[in-house]
Amino acid sequence: MAALLILGAVLLAWSNSLSGPFVFDDLPSIAGNASIHRLLPPDWLQPPATAGETVSGRPVLNLTFALDYAAAGLDVRCYHWANLWIHAAAGILL
Repeated sequence: MAALLILGAVLLAWSNSLSGPFVFDDLPSIAGNASIHRLLPPDWLQPPATAGETVSGRPVLNLTFALDYAAAGLDVRCYHWANLWIHAAAGILL
């Protein structure tokens, strides 16, 4: 029951953001990040660190972006849904 409540809260909190555009640090970290454009070779292991990107020094985050890019290119909804499920899982595990 608690997991369903957490999932409901996450869905409610994120419901109005699923189709929002890339903003702020999303542009250099996702749209301008060539290291996420393919999974092999694993370029995502060395995320860019040139302009204060969110992914700088965070290869696991860069991997999630690479998986999103492999699934949907630059369709922002995929990135938002992945983020929603990551937060829901973290809340349930906590």
